[in-house]
Amino acid sequence: MHTINADQRTVGLLALMLIGLLTHKQVSAASKTFYMDEGTHYSDISMCNNHDLNTVTESLASEMRSNGWAGSRFVNELAWPQDYRDKTLDANGLDNLFGDNTTLTVYAGHGNAGLITFRPRLNQCQANAGSNMALGSGSTGGRATIGIWLSCDMFDTGLLDESSSSYRRMNLRQSLGWLNTISIDDDEARDFFRKSQRMSNKDAWLDQMQGDGREPLVLTATTANDASTCWFFHGRQSLGQGVVDQLGGNWGYRCWEWIEYD
Repeated sequence: MHTINADQRTVGLLALMLIGLLTHKQVSAASKTFYMDEGTHYSDISMCNNHDLNTVTESLASEMRSNGWAGSRFVNELAWPQDYRDKTLDANGLDNLFGDNTTLTVYAGHGNAGLITFRPRLNQCQANAGSNMALGSGSTGGRATIGIWLSCDMFDTGLLDESSSSYRRMNLRQSLGWLNTISIDDDEARDFFRKSQRMSNKDAWLDQMQGDGREPLVLTATTANDASTCWFFHGRQSLGQGVVDQLGGNWGYRCWEWIEYD
């Protein structure tokens, strides 16, 4: 089991605050960066109480580090809802230092349509795409390019509807998750990354994350307003091959692909 103590979290926060003082050019030079929050222990809390979960990002973080990526991973008491809350939408938001401060952002834990849950901090236990989350281009952090949501239902009802989507603040080039309630084996996220070393993210995700009634989905965005540009980027992104294109603006057109469970 991966553990990290509170002193390490404090040191990490100070380090990231110092990084924030660097120029954009200095920061963006390290493009193979990740940030991960994971919740596994929910059964002993009253707010956002739920059953406990297995650990699913430890082997992913290890695998990525061994392939030249650098990043941070926080678990349970050290994974905070403020890590994914935008400070323009929540005065206590810290996504510019954590969830939106790296190329790849990963959340693992309990979730629902458009929201992710944590152990409580500052009387909050959720980050919600419809009210306080804003990742990627144009937001306060502005560095997240690909989002992986290892939780149930992130793309459930309404999140893919152009006119009313609560996911519209997510100016990420690509988002990977599920349409329904799922379970994840300990090393499946790592196995997805390994597959992306020889295929695109979308092919690796749809191949690895189907089965057992799961409906995996990959959503890609482009600033252009035509489908052909979107499908080009949809099939191009590959974490394992280091192919990660920033969005660089607001959504113009979105395309997505999923496997439907019958």
